[in-house]
Amino acid sequence: MGARYGATSRRAAKATEVIRRGDIWMIDLEPVRAGELGKVRPCMVVSDDSYNRHAAALLIMPITSYPATTRSPEIGAGRQTGLSDSSSVLPLHIRAVARDRFVRPIGRVPEFVIEQAIEILSTVVHGT
Repeated sequence: MGARYGATSRRAAKATEVIRRGDIWMIDLEPVRAGELGKVRPCMVVSDDSYNRHAAALLIMPITSYPATTRSPEIGAGRQTGLSDSSSVLPLHIRAVARDRFVRPIGRVPEFVIEQAIEILSTVVHGT
C-alpha cells in the first residue's frame, strides 16, 4: 500500500503543527494488537480542530483501499485527497494516536465524508 501513497519517510508531526479535522495523514499504526489495522497508512482526522490544537493524541479513522460499504464511506482518488485509488474510511476502527505517529499530510476529505463516517460511528454507539 505504501507505494500507492508515495514515500513513507518518517517525519513526525511537530507538537505545534496544525492538524485539522478532515485532513488525511500517513500515520504509523504499528505496533498493533489483534483485530487492529496496522502499518503506515492514510488516516482521516476526525477530532475537532479546537481539540486538535492542544491534544497530545488525536482521533483518527484509518483508510483502506477496499471498496466502500454501508459501514465504510468512499473517498475518491484525486488531488484534493492525495489518494491514487478510490478508497474507503473505516469508522469502526477509530482510535486515538499520538502526534509522533503522524508521518506526513497527503490531502483532505470532503466534509460529507466526515459526516457519513461520524453518522456510522454514532449509529453503532447509540443504536438505531
